[in-house]
Amino acid sequence: MSDGQILILDCHAETRPVICFNLEVAGFQMRVVTDEDEAINLLDNARLTEENFTCLLVNNPYLNIDISKIIEEVQKIGIDIPVVFVKDSDNLKKIIEALSIEQKFPRIYHAVPIQVAELMVMLFEQASGKSEGRSTAIQSI
Repeated sequence: MSDGQILILDCHAETRPVICFNLEVAGFQMRVVTDEDEAINLLDNARLTEENFTCLLVNNPYLNIDISKIIEEVQKIGIDIPVVFVKDSDNLKKIIEALSIEQKFPRIYHAVPIQVAELMVMLFEQASGKSEGRSTAIQSI
């Protein structure tokens, strides 16, 4: 589907098979890491390694990671990619509002595990100008 990879920061092994299977069936390439520092380093070094990450997907961000650190680091690196969180959107909205970054970083999304592939297809269609304005249950934060 794309020349780039989805970088998955996976903090929740129980839903990993569902997410990865659905993304693979949809034609996406993935790179899975389990540590936020590794994810940030991969994004930061992508220009040197010539890896092309088209999205950062954070699976179950409430277990072991600092959401504000991830968003701040993505901003600091200066890459323009969507960040997708897989989990409860009400808690995520509260965190984003508390950080006051929704205005500075509008490409933050939320999806439940079974809707991740649908969201990725929609984001890639929007990026390539092929979006047909389809309705979806997936929310932008």
